[in-house]
Amino acid sequence: MSRSDVLIIQKTTVKRFVIFILTLALIGGAGYATWLYQQEKQRNQQAQSDIERLSNPAESAKIAEEQIISNIKKLTNVPEDEEPTILNVADAEQLKGQIFFDNLQNEDKIITYQNARRFITYRPSTNQIITSVVIPSGEELPVEPTETPEE
Repeated sequence: MSRSDVLIIQKTTVKRFVIFILTLALIGGAGYATWLYQQEKQRNQQAQSDIERLSNPAESAKIAEEQIISNIKKLTNVPEDEEPTILNVADAEQLKGQIFFDNLQNEDKIITYQNARRFITYRPSTNQIITSVVIPSGEELPVEPTETPEE
């Protein structure tokens, strides 16, 4: 083989190698783009589902209550066998002067476990339990929920 034949074979081999590498890169890039598209599509579907759930006031209130109870469970022990009543403090000034409610602010929550006779005041803005009281049997409960739970 002459030197020119060897150069032609080497150039052909290099060209094939470059074409092979470019083909692999193109296939890999297309696969990656497809994967990114599928991930984005899945995120959009999840976001749409979340929007639909949160646009329903009853569902939104339920999610908010579950979040409040979850936060409280991280801070203290609560009865597991009882569904609490959650009240929103709209006007803390009306409750001033009552020992249990003295330190409340607007938007605080009053969580009542009627059967366990347990009352918790919770401040979501700081994730703090302000007061937690268990009322002994035979004593009057400080709060009789007359409002509907927060929505």
